[in-house]
Amino acid sequence: FVDFLDRWVEAGAAPPPTRSDWPELGDADRDGTIENPALAFPEVACPLGVYYSYPESTSGTTAFAAFTGAGLEPLDAKRVFVDMNRNGVWDSRETPTEAWRRLGLLQKSESLTRERYIACVQGAADQLRRDGFLSEETAASYVRLAAAVDLQPKTASR
Repeated sequence: FVDFLDRWVEAGAAPPPTRSDWPELGDADRDGTIENPALAFPEVACPLGVYYSYPESTSGTTAFAAFTGAGLEPLDAKRVFVDMNRNGVWDSRETPTEAWRRLGLLQKSESLTRERYIACVQGAADQLRRDGFLSEETAASYVRLAAAVDLQPKTASR
């Protein structure tokens, strides 16, 4: 990101286009297709859980709730449930496979595998690298981490 800013401020290069999934911003030519979608870092494009505001919504800090498939969705610092699946109901946590199916990353009959997870991370990292948002080293680091991450995280003790 700093490189984009340097080129814009110091070299007079045009800034990169606004990136958004909201058509008002991402549909550059107003043809109904979003040409400049929001950035999707691997943590978001290939989720193993959700990030949520913690301890307060105005804190600027986050916590992570993993898709464990065990227990109820967690409570935040204000004792309000973290709606991990965005259905408006305090319910059970999904497994990673269930979450990926809901998000359309897997078909109903598919399960999340190491290969599928690595391919998703590789695709997201490669797109960000091609667009100039990640270096070659950072993109490769995401893929190395994907090969080692626990796809079935341990359940929380509380």
